[in-house]
Amino acid sequence: MPRKGDKRKRRSDDESSSGASTSKNAKNTKKEETPAIEEVTTIPAVFTKSGKVLAFGQGDVGQLGLGDEVLERKRPALVKEVDDIKFIQSVCGGMHTVILTEDGEVYTFGCNDEGALGRATSGTDDEEYYARKVALPDGVKIIQVSAGDSHTAALSDKGEVYAWGAYRDASGQMGLTAASLGKKNEIRKIYPKGDEIEDPAIKVASGNDHTVILTKDGSIYTNGTGEQGQLGRLD
Repeated sequence: MPRKGDKRKRRSDDESSSGASTSKNAKNTKKEETPAIEEVTTIPAVFTKSGKVLAFGQGDVGQLGLGDEVLERKRPALVKEVDDIKFIQSVCGGMHTVILTEDGEVYTFGCNDEGALGRATSGTDDEEYYARKVALPDGVKIIQVSAGDSHTAALSDKGEVYAWGAYRDASGQMGLTAASLGKKNEIRKIYPKGDEIEDPAIKVASGNDHTVILTKDGSIYTNGTGEQGQLGRLD
């Protein structure tokens, strides 16, 4: 079991492809049938009420939201800190989790090293291990969220997109915008640039280190790291 505070080491390409290499070298060359998808666990009926948040897996940096004593969970567990709130969406980033309420409020938990939670945590008070509300700008109601490796994006009911955290490129950390570099947990509006919303955003999605925005008129805007062409533009 991982120890509290340990950072998860991501599997290298060699490790992730080892299984494929073994299969190729196997003596039995008969094509294997894909196993049927089966239910891996049964969720207790008490947890199936709409709007509840359940978590399971690894929680070494708080991404389960089950407290600082639960570093791993093999079966679904209720996130009790927000049991009295109805949620409509949950997304997982690299090492953090974002959940959205039916009232348009955003709660986060998990690793906050680069500001992905959108709220201040000291690193010593275990605030990263519990679901806590993000202080959004006044009057902003969120209708959809997305999460990348170390950033979070949120779409408002007016068609604006807000984001916090950081992108990374080969040289290291880069800000969500040039002005936000080094400003941890700062919530910034990344679309539109000005106050006027001529073409409102209707959907937002996150890659590891980039964000994609789709507008009502069908335009696509991208932001973040484009070293592998993921932004679809040259500038």
